[in-house]
Amino acid sequence: MHAPESLSPFAHAVSASLAARGLSEHGFIGAAELGAATSRVDASVAAAYGLGQARGAVIVALPYRAGPDDAAGAGGPAPYARVAPFASANRYATLVRLLKEAAESAGLPRHAFRIFVNSRLPEKPLAVLAGLGFIGRSSLLVEREWGTSCLLGGMLLPEDPFGGRGGRPPEPGALEPGVGCGSCRACADACPTGAIAAPGSGRAGLDRLACIQHWTTEPDPVPARVTAAWGDTLYGCDACVRACPFSAGVRDAPDPVSPAETGPGSLLSIPWLTGASDGELRERFRGTALGMKRFSPALWRRNARLAGK
Repeated sequence: MHAPESLSPFAHAVSASLAARGLSEHGFIGAAELGAATSRVDASVAAAYGLGQARGAVIVALPYRAGPDDAAGAGGPAPYARVAPFASANRYATLVRLLKEAAESAGLPRHAFRIFVNSRLPEKPLAVLAGLGFIGRSSLLVEREWGTSCLLGGMLLPEDPFGGRGGRPPEPGALEPGVGCGSCRACADACPTGAIAAPGSGRAGLDRLACIQHWTTEPDPVPARVTAAWGDTLYGCDACVRACPFSAGVRDAPDPVSPAETGPGSLLSIPWLTGASDGELRERFRGTALGMKRFSPALWRRNARLAGK
């Protein structure tokens, strides 16, 4: 987080409101830095978010931790397919709710700010510019408190949080995957498909086309090396997150998920998933992180078949 003396009174009010809702890990970006970081955003996306009117942003990190597996809500018998912890409850909705509450508490009129969570904006680079951490070897943000075990989101603001004075530049190399990781190779060693470049491999970052997480949302054909390592995954591989030593502190993180934001749970019955109708699948996932319109019932059946092979 930026030094308190560098922030405007407006930003102080926003910061206090975020902290009061458990979003203590947040940082600000000034108008000039925001403009530079989003200069390559597609024009339609920029218009949809009102980037041209924004005078700054605040970026926040919401931690999540893996809970015990619970088959009580799996919908049917074993074997089970697994949903990664970041999506086993609708934490995207949780973060949107908390950001809205914080904005209203800080006195921002609804038309004066725009919230973005799981968006088409460059959320990880923006988080680095806001001082939240660095880009890890896995290409995920390594947040200073929660490591890679967090979701990112933010608000576009109507005022420059630094009063036009400019924010603090990121640490050298913070935007380059793995520079801040030193010699650590925990995530690369844990990746089931070898999608993460290990130190000394001559490449950097993540090979997305070899990543199980990527293919849990993409249509066929899934590469053979990915299907061979698929395991019991329904949605979201988190092997690299679990292996990251920077994520150890998330064990003590708060969990602000409300009852309305729970589901679909960590385990789902493969026999039920493969036998359910389109309507049954849509109803089961409605209001959860798996209920987004871009996810089809056919995708969940395909993933369940891979998990059950």
